[in-house]
Amino acid sequence: MFDMVLSRDGTQIGLASARTGDHTNLRVWSAADGHRQATRRFRGSVTILDFDARRMVLGSSGPDRTFWWSSRTDHTRRISDRAGYDADIRADRLAVFTKDPFLDGCSVVSRLSAPRRTLWRSCRERVQVFGPAGGRLASIPILTDGLGPRDVFLRSTGGRLLAHYRTAGWFGAVDWESATALLLDTNGSAKSATVRCVVADCERASRLRPVPQLQPVRNGGRRPARPGSSATGAAAGRRPRP
Repeated sequence: MFDMVLSRDGTQIGLASARTGDHTNLRVWSAADGHRQATRRFRGSVTILDFDARRMVLGSSGPDRTFWWSSRTDHTRRISDRAGYDADIRADRLAVFTKDPFLDGCSVVSRLSAPRRTLWRSCRERVQVFGPAGGRLASIPILTDGLGPRDVFLRSTGGRLLAHYRTAGWFGAVDWESATALLLDTNGSAKSATVRCVVADCERASRLRPVPQLQPVRNGGRRPARPGSSATGAAAGRRPRP
């Protein structure tokens, strides 16, 4: 398993790697010259949820926890005793699982700065990406795995449904173009394109292209990736950092 993330300011590269789920090695390099800046070994299966110039938010299973790690000072600070699967430092948002979703676990959204105060809880959906201002999020069915979901939901951080997007095929990458515009890599039955949506007002933002010759996985078809799994970082719930 490995998880490579570029810091939000583009100055550092973080890598979490593990041969088993017992321990994970975290390494940080300068993006400018490749100089290694920090190394740390953590117990359990650990993934990088977000990364700025000063520190990382890390999610772990075995044991379940979410915590800060400063690559500059090597200091750690626990955020939650639950396994985090998504975070946004800029938006002050965190998403954790109460337990494995395949075993009836639920998703809980809170502020990073106030992790004990629940903003939204769902046992049917999980966060795909937080909005840059923190007031909105895109969610997908909680057991989505494989290529991606057929449904994406636009919600306020408190859970109010703003829009529901559905395709005949599957959605790939989902990310924000601005504080209000969501970009969805949309695969239909024969063609695919990037679609821009501002709530329910959607338009094609790219040329049509053939759909990849792959079979999409139905919502709830397989066990979802948990923090630390090899699927984490792809369509299963993580996203590349800008």
